[in-house]
Amino acid sequence: MNVPDRSLEATLHKAPKADKDDPDHVAAPMPGKVSNVAVSKGQAVKEGERLLSIEAMKMETAVYSPRAAKVKDVLVKIGSSVSAGDLLVMLEG
Repeated sequence: MNVPDRSLEATLHKAPKADKDDPDHVAAPMPGKVSNVAVSKGQAVKEGERLLSIEAMKMETAVYSPRAAKVKDVLVKIGSSVSAGDLLVMLEG
């Protein structure tokens, strides 16, 4: 008789998706693994400043700030696996 171990089910983390209509949301442009995070919560960033890098199949893609703002929150860390459209960084101001 097989008894499922229900304690293992809660480990799957579903990443929030970025709202394309929200200018404060910075989304993952492609699936991959976060290889570098260059900003932290509360930091002021300029338009075009690198926020983080994503690596997939030996290629690295940088994600840049779409505008000058303050980093409200960083939702990923180095080693996080992301899908295209996942919310990575929230901006404010």
